[in-house]
Amino acid sequence: MPLGDILPFRRIENPYTSWPPPPLIKPLRSRAENLTPAANTLIEDSEEIPYPPTLVIALGKTGEQVLRLIAQKISQNTTSGSAAIRALLISDGLVSNFPSSGRQIRVLELQQPDTLYIPKNTPTCERAKPVVLFQQVYNYKRYQDWLQENLLDLGTGIQVFFTGSLADPTTGIIGDALQILRHFPQNLGRANLFNRVCVFLTTDSTNTVTLPEEERFAAAREIGRFTFSGPHRMNTTFGYSNVVESALLDYFFLVDNTLPSGFSRQEKIDPAQLLAEALFSMIHPSAASLWENLLNDLRFSASIREESHQAVVHSVGVATLYIPLQQIRRYLAARLGYAALFGERKSKDEGLLSLKDSIEQPERIARQWLLQGGSHHPVFEWLLGLSSPADFNQIPDLDQEYDMAFASQMAHGLHTWLNRDGTSLPLTLQGLKWLNAHLVRCQEWLEKGKTSHTDAAKKLQTRLKNWQQTVQAFSAELEKWKDALLASSPKDIPATTEVGSSDWRNWRTSSTHKLTDTSSSTSTNWRNWRSSENAVSSQETPTVPTTASSVLMMLHQRRAEAEADLRAASNDRIYRSALIEKEEDLAELEKYYSDTVRPELSSADREPSPVFTRVRQRLEWWIRLPDPHSPQILLVCWPASAYGQAFPPENYCFRPEQKQALVDAILQLSLSQTNSLEADLTTKWFGSRVRSQIDFLRRAEDAYLRYDHNIASKYKDAATRRSYLISHDKTLSLALLHDVFPETPRFALNVLENGSRSRFTALTFRMNIPFDAVLKLQEYKQTYKQSAPETLHLYPQERAAAGYEKRWWKLRREELFIPPEITVLLAEPNLVSLFWQSLFSGLIQSIRNELTGEAWWQVSALPVELPPNASPEFPPLPLAPVQPNGLLLALRRFALELPNAADVTHNPQNHFHPQRRDRYISLLTEETRSRLFTSQAMQARESLKPKIESWKQQALRDSLANAFSAILECEWEEPVWLKW
Repeated sequence: MPLGDILPFRRIENPYTSWPPPPLIKPLRSRAENLTPAANTLIEDSEEIPYPPTLVIALGKTGEQVLRLIAQKISQNTTSGSAAIRALLISDGLVSNFPSSGRQIRVLELQQPDTLYIPKNTPTCERAKPVVLFQQVYNYKRYQDWLQENLLDLGTGIQVFFTGSLADPTTGIIGDALQILRHFPQNLGRANLFNRVCVFLTTDSTNTVTLPEEERFAAAREIGRFTFSGPHRMNTTFGYSNVVESALLDYFFLVDNTLPSGFSRQEKIDPAQLLAEALFSMIHPSAASLWENLLNDLRFSASIREESHQAVVHSVGVATLYIPLQQIRRYLAARLGYAALFGERKSKDEGLLSLKDSIEQPERIARQWLLQGGSHHPVFEWLLGLSSPADFNQIPDLDQEYDMAFASQMAHGLHTWLNRDGTSLPLTLQGLKWLNAHLVRCQEWLEKGKTSHTDAAKKLQTRLKNWQQTVQAFSAELEKWKDALLASSPKDIPATTEVGSSDWRNWRTSSTHKLTDTSSSTSTNWRNWRSSENAVSSQETPTVPTTASSVLMMLHQRRAEAEADLRAASNDRIYRSALIEKEEDLAELEKYYSDTVRPELSSADREPSPVFTRVRQRLEWWIRLPDPHSPQILLVCWPASAYGQAFPPENYCFRPEQKQALVDAILQLSLSQTNSLEADLTTKWFGSRVRSQIDFLRRAEDAYLRYDHNIASKYKDAATRRSYLISHDKTLSLALLHDVFPETPRFALNVLENGSRSRFTALTFRMNIPFDAVLKLQEYKQTYKQSAPETLHLYPQERAAAGYEKRWWKLRREELFIPPEITVLLAEPNLVSLFWQSLFSGLIQSIRNELTGEAWWQVSALPVELPPNASPEFPPLPLAPVQPNGLLLALRRFALELPNAADVTHNPQNHFHPQRRDRYISLLTEETRSRLFTSQAMQARESLKPKIESWKQQALRDSLANAFSAILECEWEEPVWLKW
C-alpha cells in the first residue's frame, strides 16, 4: 500500500489540476462594426450647367501659357460640364510637358518637311517662317482634320477663340487659320455653325524672343482688316478657295499690361494670366447674357468702322478672387490625417499614436495585455506571478495548445492597447521588452527548480521559449512600424500647437530635411482633372520625395506641398486667392482650420469635431495570427464608405513597408471628409473674404488698354463701357456692385448669376476703340513708319498699301494711312495699277446708255482694232455707275470682285475665267501701254481732272476719300506696281 494512502495528511495537492482546458481562440472584432457611414458627398449644384460648344486655338509661347492656365481654371471649376470645350495649341517649336490628351486638348507642332515648299514672293518678316511652315500640306491638313473632327462633334452655335500675343511670330498664322475656319460652314452645309469668332491678343509676350514693335503694328493692321467685310483674297488656297466673302473676325480683343489709372504702374501683369482669366470668364456658362450685350455692341462696331474708316478693337479688365478649393482640401486633408494619426493637441491624447514621453510603467501595461485579453486563462496570472525558482517546485502540464492561446491573448491585449487614443509605440516596445525579459528569467528559474527534470518541466520550457519567440515577433513587428511611422525619436518631432501651426512652421524652416516644393501641375485632361471624391488622384496626392522617410514626415511633406501650392497660386495681380491679403501669409486658412474645422483646438474642453472624429475612428490597428510565432501587425484605414464589417479586407490593411500606400489611404479618407466643408467655404466664409478685398476687385474698373479718350470721343458709341460682377451669390454681387465700380454709370453695371461657387469676378469691357486711339498702337506705329513697312507684312494688300503710303510721303511730305476698305482692294497690285493706267489712257471711260440715259464706267472691248463685222474677243466690261463714289466701286469691281467671283471658274463669259484671264490682262496691258502717250490719253486725262478735283475736295472731309484720292494721284504720277 502506498505511503500516501497510509498518511493522507502528508499528500501534496497539485494546484493546476483544477485549471480549465486551454482557452478557445476568439477572433478580434473590428471597430468598423460600430461605425456609421461617414460624410462623403461633395456639395455641388444639383444640375451643373455645361459649357457652350467652344474651340480655343492657342498660338505660340504666350498661347501655350494661356491654354495651360485656362485648362487649370476649367478643371478647378467643373466636374463634368467641360466636354464641349476643345483646344488646340499651334507652335513653331517643340512643346514639352504639355497636357495634350485625346479630343480635349491637342498640340500641333509645325514640322518642317524634308522638301520645304516656299511660295513665290514670300515676305522676309519674322512672322513668315511659321506661316510658311503652316502652309505645308502636312501641317495645315492636321489643323483641318482637327477642325472637322470637332465641328462635326460639337454641332452648331460654336464659339471660337484665337489667343496669343502680337509679339509672338506664330501669331502670323491667324489669317490662314481663319481662312480655313471660314470655309467650314460651306463644307459642312451649316449656315449657323459659328456663333462668334474672336481673337484675344496681348501686346506683350511670355516668349523670350519677341517681334520688334514695327512688326507688331504690321500684325495688328492685318488683323484689323480681317474685321471688315470681304471679299478677302488670301495668300493661298487650302483645298477650298482663297477668297473669304465675309469678315474673317467678329471681335478683335487687345490688352496690354497696364492697370487702370489709380493703380501702380510698376505692377506688372502676367499677359498670359490676363488673357486666360478674361477668356475663362467669357467661356463660362454664366456669360450667356454677357454675350447678348456684346452682340448689341457689334452693331455699333460696324457704324464706327464706317464712320472712321479704321478697325476697332475691344479690351477687357478683369480681377478675380477665388478659393483654391482643391489645394485647400489637400491642406485640410494633410492636417486631419496628421491629427488622426499623431494628434494636434498637447493637452490631450487624441490621435492613434502619441509623440509625447509616457509616465506609465512598461511592466504594468505588459501585465494588462495578458490579464485582460480575450482568451483569459489562469495560466497567464500564474506566469505573471512567477518571481523565483521556488515558484517552479510545482508546475502545470502545458501542451502545445497553450502556444496559440498565449499568442491570441497577446494579440487581444495589444489590439486593445494599441487602439487607445495616444498610444506610445516606444512605451509599447518597452512593455514587450519587459515581458521578454520576464520569460527569460522564468526559463532560468525553471532550470533551478525541483521539477526541472520532469516531463512537465520539459513541456513548460518549450512553452516559455515559444512564448518568448511570440513576444519577440510582436516586438519586431512594432519596431518596423516605429521606423515606418516615426523614423526618429519622438523628441525630435515637435507637436502641433493648440491653435495653429507656428511650431510646425518653425520646425519646417529649421529642419535639416529639405521639403521639396512640388506645386500643382496642369493635368492632361481638364475633364478628368477634378479627381473623384472617393479617391485621391495623382494631382491631389503627388509623389513624396525620398527625403520624407517616415509616415510622419510624409504627412508633414504633404502639408508643405499644399501650402506651397496655395502660395504659388495666389500672387497674381489679377487672379488672387481669397486666402491671402499679404504674400506668404496663410493665417486666414489656419484661422479657418482652428475655428471651423477643429474648433476644439481653441478650447481644451470642447469635444472633437465630427470631421476629425470620422477620420480618427477609421484608423485601427489589426493583428493577424497565421501561426503563434509569426504574428502580423497591420494598420487599417477604413474608407468613408465602410461600416459594419467585422474583419478588414486586405486592401484596407497596410504593412510597415507599405507606408506610401498608407499615407495615400489616410489622405484619401481625410479628403473625403473635407467635402462637407465646401458649402461653408464657398458661401459664408468666401463672402466675408470678398468683402474684405474690394480694393483688389476695383482693378477691373476699366479695361487694361490705354487709349486717347479725346480721339475715341469723336465717334458715337466708341469706347463704351460695360461692367459685370460674376458670382454664384447674386445677393452678394448686388450688394458690392457700386463698391467695386464706384465711377461706372448705373446703366453700364450688370450682375451675372450662376458663376462658379469658388470664384468672384469683376469684369469690365471697353468696346469699339478706334485703332488710332490706342496708345500702344500709336507707339508701335512710330517705329513702323520709320522702318520699311512694305517688308513687314505677310499679305500683298498691306504691302501695296504701305507702298502707296511711302510714295505719297515722297510726293507730298504728308502722312497717309490707307484704311482697310481700300486696302482690301489691293490684293493684286498689278490689277490696281492696270485699272488706273487704263483709265488714264482712255480704255476705261464713262459710257452713257442711249436708252436709259445712265452713265457707267466701262472697260473698252478688246482688241480695239477689229475687222468689219468681227466680234471682239472680250466684249465691253461694265464696272459701276458714274456717281460720286462710282470710280471707287469700279476699281473694286475690276481689281477684286470679278477676278475672285464665286463662279469665276464656271463662267466662261467672265473675262477673268482661268482659261481667259492671262490673255485678257495681257491684251489690256499692251493696249494701255500703247496709248499712254497718245492724244487720246491726253484727252482722257483732261476729262478726268474735274473728277480728280472733286475727290480732292472730298478728301479734306473723309479719310476714305483721302486715301482713294492719294492712290489716284500716285498712279497719275507713276504706276506703283514695280513690274509695270
